[in-house]
Order: sequence, then C-alpha cells, then structure tokens
Amino acid sequence: MKYALIIAGMVVVTYIPRLLPFVALDARRFPPVLKRFLSYVPYAALGALIVPAAFVSVDGNIVASSAAAVTAAVVAALSRNVAVTLLASVGVAVLTLTLGL
Repeated sequence: MKYALIIAGMVVVTYIPRLLPFVALDARRFPPVLKRFLSYVPYAALGALIVPAAFVSVDGNIVASSAAAVTAAVVAALSRNVAVTLLASVGVAVLTLTLGL
C-alpha cells in the first residue's frame, strides 16, 4: 500500500504540470509574433541537447568529434537525408580516428 501511494503521488505531481497549460491557456489567443517564437522552442531544445554531446561523443577526441559534427551539419543541409548524414559523419569520425588525428 505504501508503494501505491508513492506511485499515485508521483502520477499527480507529473500530470498536473502537463495538464495546467492546456486548461489555463485553452481559450486564449496568442499574438502571431509569440506563436512564431514558440514554434522554434522544440528545435532549440533539441539543439541544446544534441550539440554539446556531439563534440564529446568520440571518446574524448575533440578533433574526430568536431570533424563528424561539421560533416553532419553540412551533409544534413545539403542532402536532407538522415541515413546519408549518419553514414557520412560516422565515416568521417572513423577515418579521423584511423588516421590518428
């Protein structure tokens, strides 16, 4: 019973912050500038999570990590293909490590 109360408490504490914006902001209209600003938040959050990790991902080798990150950015911008981007960046990281750079 003790664990059930703890789990129920965690459910409530987790659910309330997710529910409040829908209930409180449901009928309000946002200005177009604010809506446009808020549309970029998911991309900024994803970038904030990925970019720092990209530069330390290859076993502490900053050269290989940076080369792979730059390659991924360029290939993604040019090809818009996730598989090609992944293969190119991993290939550059492996090549950089193999060459001992």
